[in-house]
Parts: sequence; structure tokens; C-alpha cells
Amino acid sequence: MLQEVLDHITHQHTHTITRGFGTDAMIRAIRGGVDNIECLDILLSSGLSDMDDIYESASPLGVTIEMERNNSTKNLGFPIINRLLDHGCDVNSIVYHGLMISQTPILSAIEVGNKELVQLFIDRGADIHQAPNFSVKRSPLQGAAEAGNLEIVKLLIGKGADVNGAPARRGGGTALQFAAISGNCNVLAELLTQGALLSMPPSRANGRWPIEGAAEHGRLTMLELLWKANESILYPDPCETGFEEKHCRRAMELAAENGYVACRDLIAELSGLPTMDTR
Repeated sequence: MLQEVLDHITHQHTHTITRGFGTDAMIRAIRGGVDNIECLDILLSSGLSDMDDIYESASPLGVTIEMERNNSTKNLGFPIINRLLDHGCDVNSIVYHGLMISQTPILSAIEVGNKELVQLFIDRGADIHQAPNFSVKRSPLQGAAEAGNLEIVKLLIGKGADVNGAPARRGGGTALQFAAISGNCNVLAELLTQGALLSMPPSRANGRWPIEGAAEHGRLTMLELLWKANESILYPDPCETGFEEKHCRRAMELAAENGYVACRDLIAELSGLPTMDTR
């Protein structure tokens, strides 16, 4: 029946893709999984369906990636994802669009935490050097650091990702800043080993220096690691390092606001600042 409907449309109208046409149908077929693969193949082969349009909040590829979170088909070679890419789905398109942030396929795969899928997208042409822009507020390496995924961080660095890539102008961060926020000390250590700089400034709007991000999220062990790492660095003079008094006070304030008294007290102990007034 699906084939007959598409054949009728092809015969009655010009054989071109109309924005949004068939996107919902494709998503419904995808949600049927591998058992519904024949319907998906018909839609793809017709050349009529818009594969890259966002329906509600995700594109067909975005929906497929999200399905990998709970029902991985990697042992089958990611059949649905490969079908979409084989039929021309853009591996660097927006696959998820929210109110504040959007994601590319590789960022969605990173969020899912699937290293094999990240590798697949790289092999299929995903841009690991894509800088934050507009609503995409993370580079792939920044996204992996934020997720605290050491394996994917190492994979991206091994492929040449810039460990000091600049943050988005608003609400972003460097890979190291996101590692501090995530609290994964192994990720932070790997980034430092690969040349990541503690002194890279954060986003101008809603950004966090490493010590501020760690304190805000209650990362006590991370604060200790950051402090030790900072003590071993020789900075040019003058240079803002992110460990000046104003940053320590801001970090103490953020920790206190979120109930992380131990983090506030640790910064006070390390910096020699009083805890009574952190403003």
C-alpha cells in the first residue's frame, strides 16, 4: 500500500523533495525498528521524503540515534543509520533542535555515550573540528568532556580535535572547563596531558572558569586536582589564570548557593580567603 501511494504521488507530481514531506512517516517507520525496515526502504528509495527536516524536535537521524540509547543495534552494523546516510542524509546536519541548544549527529552520539557510533559518524565524514555556532554550543570534544566520557575524548583527540577550541559566546566552555564541571578527573588529566590550558577564558555570557564550574557542581576532588595542576604551571606575567581572588570568591559563592559547603571551605583553605563573605 505504501509503495502504491508513493508511485501515485510520483506520477501525479514533479519528482522533487518538498520540505518536511514524509518526515513524520519516516520517523514512524524508524521507531518500528529493524522489523519495519521494508517500509523505511520504500520511503528512502522513493526519493520523495525529506530526511533532514526536524519533526517536533528531532530529524529521522536524530530519532534513530536516540533509539541507540536503550536498544543498540551496533552488532547489526547500525542498519537504520547506515541506510539514512547511504541515501544522502547529511552527517553534519542538525538532528535535534531544542529551545536553547541544537545537536549534530556526532554530538547526539556522544550524548548517548556510544563510541562505536561516534566512530561511524567520523568514518562517514562528520566534522570533528566543527566549532560552536549559533544554537550548536559545543564542539564534539567539548561535548565529550561535558559527558565525562574518557574513551570518546581520547578518540577525538587521536583524530586531531583541538583541545583548546574556543567556547560558544554564550553558555559554552572549553573542553577543560566542561571536564571540571563534569567532575571526571581522568578526562581532565588527559586534556592537560594533551596541552589543554587552564587559562583559556570561558564564554563571555554564562561561562565558568574551571574552579568556578567545579565548585558550582560540588566537585570536591576536581577542585583539589585543579589547584595542584595550577601550582605546577608557569604563567607569563601578566596573565589571568582563573585562580585569582575574584575567581576564588566567585567559586565559593557558587558552591555556597548550591549547598556545597565542603567545596566552599576547601577553596577558602587553599586560597587563604575567609568564608564569611564570599561575595
